[in-house]
Amino acid sequence: DASFPAGLQEIPAGAFSGVQFEMGEAAVRLPDGLRKIGEEAFQGAEMTQVQLPDSLEEIGACAFEHCTAETVECFETEAPVPQKGKIQEYAFAGCQSLASAQLPAGITEIGADIYLGCTALQNLAWPAGLYSLEPQTFSSEGGLYITLRGEAQAGEKGKLPDEALVCEPGCS
Repeated sequence: DASFPAGLQEIPAGAFSGVQFEMGEAAVRLPDGLRKIGEEAFQGAEMTQVQLPDSLEEIGACAFEHCTAETVECFETEAPVPQKGKIQEYAFAGCQSLASAQLPAGITEIGADIYLGCTALQNLAWPAGLYSLEPQTFSSEGGLYITLRGEAQAGEKGKLPDEALVCEPGCS
C-alpha cells in the first residue's frame, strides 16, 4: 500500500496529479483522520484501488478525475465522522475502469456529475445521511446498483432531483 504520514489532515490540490502508483494490486490507502482532499489531488493518477477514511469532510472538484482505480472503498476511523461533508463536482468523472465505489460515512452532499463517464460503474454504496444530490450525479451505460451504508437517520428528507440518475440509451 502507498503510505501517508499519520496525522495528515489535508491533501493539497494537484498533489498527486498524474502520479503512477507502482504497487501491483495494492491499494492507495489514505490515512485515518484525513479531512480534505483538494481539487485535482489525484487527477489522472494510475492506481488499482483507493481506500478512503470515513473521517473525510470534503473531496474537491476533479479530485480523482480520470484516475485508473477499479474500486473505491471506505474504512471506519478512530477520528470522528463529520456531521456534514461534501463531494464536489466531477470528483470521479472519467474514471472508466471504476466498477464499484463507496462514499465516506460523513458525506451528506454530492455535487453534479461526480461519476460522469464512469461507464463501468455498477455498484455504489452511499452513506445513510446523504440528503443532497445535484443533477446528473450518476451517469451509467449499464445497470447501477445502489446500496445504503449504515442506518438511515430520522428527520428531514432531502430531495432527489429528476436528473440525478441519468441512464444512457440501452440501459434500464
